[in-house]
Amino acid sequence: MIKFELKDIDEVMLFGGTPKYTAHWFALTDGLYWLNFGNTKIYEYSDEFLKDIDSKTKFVDYYIVRLLEDFSDLFPAIAEQVSVELYKQVDTPEKLSSFLTQHCETKQWIYNRTLYASHLQNAPIISFIRVEDKLHVIWLIDNKKDSMWTAENGYTTIQYTEFVENVEQFGKDFFLAMDKQIQKAIDKDWGENVDIDKPRLLIEQQERRIDFQQKLDALKHAIK
Repeated sequence: MIKFELKDIDEVMLFGGTPKYTAHWFALTDGLYWLNFGNTKIYEYSDEFLKDIDSKTKFVDYYIVRLLEDFSDLFPAIAEQVSVELYKQVDTPEKLSSFLTQHCETKQWIYNRTLYASHLQNAPIISFIRVEDKLHVIWLIDNKKDSMWTAENGYTTIQYTEFVENVEQFGKDFFLAMDKQIQKAIDKDWGENVDIDKPRLLIEQQERRIDFQQKLDALKHAIK
């Protein structure tokens, strides 16, 4: 469901600029990421858009930690069940879009379950709503201006337990990949123009892993 590829250590986009760059944990997460729901790939660019920007990178090219942070912040709310009556207010892309544009004080419940990816241009909006043992995923794609994405508005339903298993596997895969990325960063001679605190990389890796696990636990503990 959650897919990613870290860039080679020599290709990551470091922070700062000439004459001094910084290679920290955040920077080492530079890579590609996307979400798979059936035949739909969210965060996949259309051929038309790639041609316009003269790029061959099919998926979002950014620091994967942003997806990790933004998504995991939603886990406590996603774990909480929503009533059928409440869900029916947003159970299609059309209803969700209309609900999000209403001026009312009762929208916080859907905001708490919605991934906006505000760091991306024209980003898809994805809501995750649990009703009993099912998780309903609804996404809104704005392709009116430039057909930026291959996906269109849509929705799917999966077992809540399957969702949790997929999220847990993503966490395992990501932090294992980062273990290897950090070791490469430690072994690399970065030269005089790059600041890097190698012991801090190991510490932050452990801190980040623990933080993700704690948020994942909110999802797992809600399984009945």
